[in-house]
Amino acid sequence: SAPWICAAMAVTECDADGRCQRRNADRVKFPSLFKVDVTAMKLRNLEAEKGRESSIRNLDRANGKMILSGAEGERGWTVLINEASGKMSAAAAGDGEGFVIFGQCALP
Repeated sequence: SAPWICAAMAVTECDADGRCQRRNADRVKFPSLFKVDVTAMKLRNLEAEKGRESSIRNLDRANGKMILSGAEGERGWTVLINEASGKMSAAAAGDGEGFVIFGQCALP
């Protein structure tokens, strides 16, 4: 299928003590604009660090939603895209930290 272009619009960072703060995607090293290429099984950053990509290790579909997961460095991540509306929800977790990201995706 065609690649999706996604924008991260809202990011919340939480620490192990339960304190959470709004952040921007760049601050937590999550791409604010990225391409989801399920054919190549890659998530590619389209901004500051062009060429940086993360492998999609798992791809599932359920009830019109595409669920992707992988790992980058010391963090694991999951991205869910509603294939009808393009709404995107993502989560990433590291040692003592967690992130929830919401955004929008579209087919070019």
